[in-house]
Amino acid sequence: MAELVKPTLKVQSGWTNAFKGEKLTLKCELEGEEDKWTYIWYKNEDEISTEKQSEYTFDVEDAATFTCKGTWTVGHPQSTEISNSITLTVSDLYYTLQPEAMNDRQGAFAAKNKRLCLQSRGQDGLKNSKGQTVPRHQRIHGHFQDSADTRRMWQGIQAITNYKTTPPACDRDASLLDALNNFEVQNNVVARKTIPPPSDQVLCLTTAKVRKTLCRVNPRKSAGPDNIPGRVLRECAEQLADVFTDIFNISLSSTTVPTCLKATTIIPVPKRSFVSCLNDYRPVALTPIMMCFERLIMRHIKTQLPPALDPMQFAYLPNRSTDDAISTTLHLALTHLDKKDFYVRMLFIDFSSAFNTIISQHLIEKLSLLGLNTSLCNWILDFLSGRPQSVRIGNIISSTTTLSTGAPQGCVLCPLLFTLLTHDCAPTHSSNHIIKFADDTTVVGLISKNDESAYREEVQRLTARCGANNLSLNVDKTKEMVVDFRRTPSDHR
Repeated sequence: MAELVKPTLKVQSGWTNAFKGEKLTLKCELEGEEDKWTYIWYKNEDEISTEKQSEYTFDVEDAATFTCKGTWTVGHPQSTEISNSITLTVSDLYYTLQPEAMNDRQGAFAAKNKRLCLQSRGQDGLKNSKGQTVPRHQRIHGHFQDSADTRRMWQGIQAITNYKTTPPACDRDASLLDALNNFEVQNNVVARKTIPPPSDQVLCLTTAKVRKTLCRVNPRKSAGPDNIPGRVLRECAEQLADVFTDIFNISLSSTTVPTCLKATTIIPVPKRSFVSCLNDYRPVALTPIMMCFERLIMRHIKTQLPPALDPMQFAYLPNRSTDDAISTTLHLALTHLDKKDFYVRMLFIDFSSAFNTIISQHLIEKLSLLGLNTSLCNWILDFLSGRPQSVRIGNIISSTTTLSTGAPQGCVLCPLLFTLLTHDCAPTHSSNHIIKFADDTTVVGLISKNDESAYREEVQRLTARCGANNLSLNVDKTKEMVVDFRRTPSDHR
């Protein structure tokens, strides 16, 4: 060899800043035929006893600086120059990627911000119960041990793929909070209760059911206006069950919901990255105690409903999902398209703040027709009327507004009430189908021989029905799609 060459040392896999026990692989690259080189590895300038391969894999123990050089094994032996160095650091709290892949994680690590660093890596624990550091591959494997825990599985997938989202932030302007609060006060009409007949049976809850519901409270849920976190309700279910059972049953018998229970704190969640109007916020209600009460009422209501009330509603029902709604829509369309001279029109309807526009009196009338007794209807009416509401962003809270229209989005009972309000939204022509998933509605028109009269009449009827139910179409998000596989399709308008 005429002149010395200098090998290039790179990190093949792992982290240059790692936990003890994690694996790191270094690779030494040299020009020429790889099988004619042997490699000598150095740790802190001391030679390491290895198999003299181009790759060196080891378990991280302590901070060190690594270098290597090569020796030509054919003919006259000659050594290369010492390679560039790779410095390994070991941290008890943090670890990061190689500098070229660190990107935005570098700030969290450099600032010694443990919470942000853990969030950026998608990890929820770094040490086991004995205080020993758990290697990264074991932590990720732990996410997939329980197939029933979907939350942990998604965390594992996010950790593997480095997936992360940055939710759009809300403007913490006090005027925005008041504007959002007043935005919900639309068509604020107070409904009147109906006197129940003497034979009307009042729902009575048992302590066992209340205790079971309290035990299922999500401890991660934020506290509402009462500042009682969900963890307290869950951990103290045994002690609180009797008290809440009495409160709930008194509320049902008097068809009155205490104001302190239906008081709502609204958290505005932006629907998109760039907010242009108040309708771009999704109001999510925080009412932990009331959610337990609602869950019990919801189970009772479902037992009173006909089994096939709305076959084309795929939301909030057991054994139904968005997959079923999509499969049904595709099956209807593709089956129709197999026929000659047929095509399909689909109208995808989006409502503006659908949950917030429910008129309580209209809802109660429909619930009565479905067979719910007067006492329960009066209780639901009181639940939806006179709700004190405030909007909170961070530590800033708006003034309180009282609402009697709409259903608090994020509550347990309200999605079911909305589906019951729209259960009679059914097509009048056999060639049309209305597929629903909560407030997302799709009109499927099966067109034959260019005759669209039934489809257009259906759309007009649906528009009139929306006006009667105080539902406003979101024109910007309502789209139509025409599926026409014919060789000479018509000029669709």
